[in-house]
Amino acid sequence: MKRHLILSEKGKEMLDFPEGFLHWRKNSRGKRIYWRCIYYEAGKNGERSCKCPGRAVTVDGQPKITSAHNHLSDKNQSELKRFQCKVQQEAMLTKDKPRAIISTLLTSVKAEARPAIRLSVVGRTIRKRRNIANVEPANPKSLRELQISASFATINNENCLKYDGWNGEERILIVSTNRCLDLLVAIPKWGCDATYEVVPLLFGQLWIIYARLAHTYAPMVFVLMNRKLESSYRFVLEKLKKLREKISPLSIAVDFEKAEWNAFEAAFPRIKHSACFFHFRQSLIRNICSKNKVLYESDDEFCNWTNLIAALAFVPVKDVSEAFEIIRDHSEQSEYAEELCLFLDYFEDTYVGRIKKGTERKKPRKWSVHQLVKENEPRTNNGIESFNGQLLRTMACSHPTVWKLLTAVLDELVLADQRVSSYWSGGSTSRRNNAYLQLSERLRKTVQRYSTQPKIEYLKSIAHNLGGFLVEKKIEKLQPTVEKPKLAIFQSEECQVVKEIRTGRTIIFEYLDQDLQDELCLSFDLQVGVIRPGNRLRQIYFDSERSKPKKLKHIEADGNCLFRSLSYCISSTEANHGRLRHLIVEFVKNKIWRRKESCANMGIPAKGSSDVAKYGSTLHIIAATKLFDVNILTFNEDIGWTLYTPDVETGPSPELLQDAEKPTFALSYNGSHFDVILEI
Repeated sequence: MKRHLILSEKGKEMLDFPEGFLHWRKNSRGKRIYWRCIYYEAGKNGERSCKCPGRAVTVDGQPKITSAHNHLSDKNQSELKRFQCKVQQEAMLTKDKPRAIISTLLTSVKAEARPAIRLSVVGRTIRKRRNIANVEPANPKSLRELQISASFATINNENCLKYDGWNGEERILIVSTNRCLDLLVAIPKWGCDATYEVVPLLFGQLWIIYARLAHTYAPMVFVLMNRKLESSYRFVLEKLKKLREKISPLSIAVDFEKAEWNAFEAAFPRIKHSACFFHFRQSLIRNICSKNKVLYESDDEFCNWTNLIAALAFVPVKDVSEAFEIIRDHSEQSEYAEELCLFLDYFEDTYVGRIKKGTERKKPRKWSVHQLVKENEPRTNNGIESFNGQLLRTMACSHPTVWKLLTAVLDELVLADQRVSSYWSGGSTSRRNNAYLQLSERLRKTVQRYSTQPKIEYLKSIAHNLGGFLVEKKIEKLQPTVEKPKLAIFQSEECQVVKEIRTGRTIIFEYLDQDLQDELCLSFDLQVGVIRPGNRLRQIYFDSERSKPKKLKHIEADGNCLFRSLSYCISSTEANHGRLRHLIVEFVKNKIWRRKESCANMGIPAKGSSDVAKYGSTLHIIAATKLFDVNILTFNEDIGWTLYTPDVETGPSPELLQDAEKPTFALSYNGSHFDVILEI
């Protein structure tokens, strides 16, 4: 007889027969295991008079029903229990998000049994099982309270927390392995960068030191710290020198962060900086677009002039000054002489230096990539930047707990060790894009022919290979017309600026101004969540007819998801959902548009529009727009984008344009749950 041995939500064994009968394990004697019906104490409806006498026994895994049941079988219930068991197993085997696990396993559940599945309960079960398995301590409220146990700092009985202490008022954690520290001694070419998205809220940044393997990088040291000061970086480097006295890197690939530059030069006087041409060129484009953005976007010849100036990075250090003067002389004959003069003055002040009496120009060692290209070395830090994205995807969340981050860091150190071993054994590194390889080869051949052609022709050859650059567009607010709809503002967690060419109907998202957030929270007596300092404005452009949410802030699925989402948008925390629910429900009372018939065809099916309003509906979305004077943009796979504004009376209107003067919250709706959209 076929049977299934499954686990309940609490981890207890259950015996499931295909006929639809479920049994709890009672006891065992030798090889015999005795089972009794799950209704052995009371019937399906709780009647004590309907206790089921159903019993079963298994001998060497072979089941046999010894006493018949007094009730009908329920195959849907058995299907539900099997689904719950699979969910718990998958939760422990993978790091996928609860929603991803549920959606994948739902395909194996029969349609008749699906209505009995409560997604919010299943999601909580996944989180509970993972918490029990991880046995994480409570997240500390301050750095003084943070005590790291050996289980979160050990790999194969080796303590990987190489330093845990204070630099004045700053708590610093250095995580690495003896093997990785030895590799830093053996590999003299390093890279370093900081990431912020995966950092626990108690810390300011995760500073990572890499060892370079051909054109890729492997992380060797992870440092949790609070400040981005030269003194902090020097403190960390001195600790590394104490851990390995022979450590002496020859080169370091680093962004244009002066504090990091100075720290490495102080710790290792002979070190050479490997420039990142991408960040160098990006800084040039930012400057020129701050004054002549429209000209740069619309005029190819002017764009070529900016590439010509950027090509100075491919000139030998000793010849940069001469090549710069050649460009300045040629620019005076251009129709863009006035615009180029301003840009060349900026370039001279920032990167070349002006000639003063008794002094020479400063040598551009830190941004020149001539020698790197000539020796086929990487000219950008893209390999480092890609790891930051990989780590974020591994964590699958922003600002995790200290314990979750430390666990992920230890895993990355093990993988880094394997990558180095594979590389030294002749294994290949990650494959680079063919177009990038071809570009690198063209640039290398051009650089090798530097001495055989005039400098201006050499610069033009480099400029032709550089092509265009993705511009960070900052578009002014437009007046609402048929051709140019108004733009909107949105609160986002992201720091890095991402831009795309705009087509079709376009919306702009930015941070909520902190003053506006404080004002809203004060007006409605809301608690303000933790706001990370130093974040910059972010704008995301998208085509409302084709774009879809790319990144979500997942909201707890407890029936209050709409109000939790609104709470997060307004106050950066879900904790105010109860207060918001009360405010919105009170606002809904006695309003004309509250009538049920006005909710028809509103884009999102109304659910639970009662005064209690636990589940939320489109009615409450409209009320929120009016109460808080904001726009709310929702996305649904079947419906697409839907816009709600304070001016709407009964529902969204396709012809209605957003009000650029009001903030806009973006929410994702899958038919039963709301999340906050962070990236599109």
